[in-house]
Amino acid sequence: MGSVKQKFVEAIQNYQQVEQQYRAKYKQRMEQQFKIVKPDATPNEVKVVVNNDQGEQIFAQALQSSDR
Repeated sequence: MGSVKQKFVEAIQNYQQVEQQYRAKYKQRMEQQFKIVKPDATPNEVKVVVNNDQGEQIFAQALQSSDR
């Protein structure tokens, strides 16, 4: 029974690691896209967009207000 528990714990840990990697890549992608839409964004603006749960809405607003 211990072997099953150990495999389950390893699977959960692996999942958490993959999820963390995905979130980091997603934040990098959001930052790059926001900088494309608003190249003059301050580091604080980028941080707010990347760390905000509603970052996609802010990104859409920036896209609409940009000259591109």
